[in-house]
Amino acid sequence: MKKIIAAAMLVASFALVSASAKTKVTEEVRVKIIDHQNSATGGGLPDWVKATREGSTRKVAKALDIDYKENHLFVIIGEGPNKEFLKTWTRQVNGASQISQEFERVVAEVTQAEFEGKSDTEKASANEAAKIYSASMHNLVLNGLEKAAEYWVLQRTLAPEYSSWSKMEKALKNAKKKAKGAEVNTKDYYTDQYVYYIVYNMDNTTYTRQLEAAMNDVADNSTESVLLKQSLTTKLQDALIPSRAIVDTPSDDE
Repeated sequence: MKKIIAAAMLVASFALVSASAKTKVTEEVRVKIIDHQNSATGGGLPDWVKATREGSTRKVAKALDIDYKENHLFVIIGEGPNKEFLKTWTRQVNGASQISQEFERVVAEVTQAEFEGKSDTEKASANEAAKIYSASMHNLVLNGLEKAAEYWVLQRTLAPEYSSWSKMEKALKNAKKKAKGAEVNTKDYYTDQYVYYIVYNMDNTTYTRQLEAAMNDVADNSTESVLLKQSLTTKLQDALIPSRAIVDTPSDDE
């Protein structure tokens, strides 16, 4: 098994269009679901999965019957070409560790955003504080974190050179005709990827207490560190901060 490469993305950038395996996809949509966990039994895509793909925190909580005001939600997203490897990853993944990695990324992002255009002295001071915050977030254990739900889908993504599914399908049909029975590399036309969603939640009071304890480990010894702490506290109170892990495993034919 190859290594797991972790990358992160904010909920604002995670806005794929929700569709079930039987839903017709419009020309504008470049990603569609072609299979999912409930397909074999004729079930539809759960509402919480749709809400996660739309980036709607409140809908995720409502669909899972979780009190939105009393709980803090996190979503971890794993992707890979092999469903069995991905399922193994979901059983082994440490939710708290994945979320802590996301927090470290948020520290870097907030530091860059807050001190863009500032003096070199201010940036240096902020970067020093950011290093300490990053270490503190890395060590954040998040006691009380509970897994609320998990689900897999198989999604197909249109190759960038095609503007619509119909154009891709026409090109693929022509390619197969010219190949005269020889194998055609479909990756030139689309890619299939399994996606696993895991939702974690924890009591808001518990989360806030642990977050504050981690933040207070960093001394407020400069204007920059105080400003950074304020921005980070606000940012990390946002619910639903998805983390995406690219599970780089061999495909079934390797």
